[in-house]
Amino acid sequence: MAIEQTLLGLLATKPRHGYELTKEFMPETTLGDIVHLESGMLYAHLKKLQKEGWVESTLEPQESRPPRRIFSITSSGQAELHRWLGEPVGKTRDIRLDFLLKLYTARQHKPALAEKLVNEQRDVCERFIVSLREQMEEEDDEFRRLVIEMRLAQNAALLSWLRRAAGRLTPG
Repeated sequence: MAIEQTLLGLLATKPRHGYELTKEFMPETTLGDIVHLESGMLYAHLKKLQKEGWVESTLEPQESRPPRRIFSITSSGQAELHRWLGEPVGKTRDIRLDFLLKLYTARQHKPALAEKLVNEQRDVCERFIVSLREQMEEEDDEFRRLVIEMRLAQNAALLSWLRRAAGRLTPG
C-alpha cells in the first residue's frame, strides 16, 4: 500500500516517533492534501511495516513522560522503498493516491527519480490510450463504448497533466 511506502520514505530521511509522522499527514500539509491519515491508522501501518521487517522501533526515555517509541527504517525497508520508487503505477485509478504519494516521496529523496517516474507514467498512460482507442474501434455495444470513452478522456487528461508536471519537480 502506497501509504506504507510513503512512511518508509519519511523514515528514510530520519527516525521519527508516531506524532511526528502524524503531523506530516495533517490537512494543511502537502501529504494531507493527498490523503488524510488518522493517528490510529498510522500506527496500524507502522505495525504492519514492523511485521514485514521494514521498520524497527526503540523506546526513547523522556523525563516527565512515558518513553516514546522511535521508528526507523531497516535495510530491507530501504530495499522495499527503492523497489516501489522504481516503478510506475499500473492502473489509472491509482494515480490519484498511489502515484501522487510515490511522486512526493521520490521528490524528497531524488528529484531526478521523480522526473523519471513522471516520464515512465506518461509512457504507461500513452499505452493505455492506444489500447483504449483500439477497444473503441472494436466495440459494438454503445454503453461499453461510453465507458471506454470516459476512460479515454481520463487518460488523455492525465497525459496532459503528466506532460505539464515534467520539469516542475524540484523540492520546495
